[in-house]
Amino acid sequence: MSQDKKILVTGGCGQLGVFVVNRLVEEGYELVVLDKSLPNSDTHVIFQKGKVKFYPCDLLHEDEVRNLSRELNQIQCAIHLASMVDGSVDVLGSAVASIKLNVLATINLLSLVPHLRHFVYASSMMVYGYPQLTPLPERHPTEPTNIYGVAKLAAEKYLHVYALQQKVKTTVLRLSSLYGPGQYSEGNRNRVIPLFSRKIRNGEPLTIFPGDEEEIRDYLHLNDAARAFVLAVQKSEGGVFNIGSGRGISIRDLVETMVHLSKREVRCQMGDRRPSKPANYTLDITKAKNVLGFESRIPIQHGLKEEIQASA
Repeated sequence: MSQDKKILVTGGCGQLGVFVVNRLVEEGYELVVLDKSLPNSDTHVIFQKGKVKFYPCDLLHEDEVRNLSRELNQIQCAIHLASMVDGSVDVLGSAVASIKLNVLATINLLSLVPHLRHFVYASSMMVYGYPQLTPLPERHPTEPTNIYGVAKLAAEKYLHVYALQQKVKTTVLRLSSLYGPGQYSEGNRNRVIPLFSRKIRNGEPLTIFPGDEEEIRDYLHLNDAARAFVLAVQKSEGGVFNIGSGRGISIRDLVETMVHLSKREVRCQMGDRRPSKPANYTLDITKAKNVLGFESRIPIQHGLKEEIQASA
């Protein structure tokens, strides 16, 4: 198999990683998958579908990284999903861990692939900070308001310099709020959709905080997000791209839709917190449509129904 059909994927056992790996296998790619977590029953099945080599590896451990240098020496295309998702505003408590896992791990990874030609990086809409334009275009100012956004933006800036010096094409995908079935990490379990799905299933009240009900978010199903990564590989176009549904939904409408789909009696209550100023976090995906041929295909009603049924 030619080298351009062999791809390195980090974080391949994660919630998004499983979908990306599955898509790439279906497209006939040969994969080398790195993750510090071992495959569970779901990922094991996917890994058996095609030519997938899995290696347990923590990119922050230099000895584990060095042990893979021979295997990855000829890799020419890499998708970097491994990350630490942390929406904390604690600039002291979570800063070191977030910078290490989102920036230092990226640097360590690039040291493994000396013949790299194309690097696809999973970034986040959190690099934008508070929306000043709606929908948010790629040219929007990058003024993150949490450590995760800072770390992702720092990695983007590093990749920009790396690409210039090493003549490597880099594709940055700034992802909107992802949702869908799978094993959530502890941080992701507290996001709105998985949190409300569990509460609905368990018959618990949904807590909505003042101001949040008017907040608008752009939710993208994991299957659609995975397709964006495949398109990024196939098109091999460098640059920064927003990847979302391009359609926003308020928290109020999201809750009403989830309650309707669940066909259950659900009680909502207002939380005790200082009212926040609602914002519209809908992404402008025009560039991704025109250059990558990407647009979301899974309606949120369908995805939410699947989520409610699958949540635990």
